[in-house]
Amino acid sequence: MTIDLKRFREVLSGAEAGELPEEEHPVLPYLLENLVNPLLKERRIKLGDLDYSAFDTDDLDDLSEYLESCDRISDKLSGINKFFCKAVPLAEVCRIGPVRRPFC
Repeated sequence: MTIDLKRFREVLSGAEAGELPEEEHPVLPYLLENLVNPLLKERRIKLGDLDYSAFDTDDLDDLSEYLESCDRISDKLSGINKFFCKAVPLAEVCRIGPVRRPFC
């Protein structure tokens, strides 16, 4: 598999800009600060320490949608990463004396 970087650049430049998940799914800052961020840092959370009056079930639904959106983005980025890991760069050819050789 080879990558045509010129074509790749053309495709990317034609892509529409998307919104970040935070803008698509506003999540209550309390939940991000006291639930999501500690979990991402692999810290334990004591459920008794959460202030349950600071959020309601609708906020939990927003959090669930946000995390699902992040997961979809992560899957897409993983696919792009796999594509590039399998790709073989096109070698540029240079002239060394009378012989043209791949540039290494």
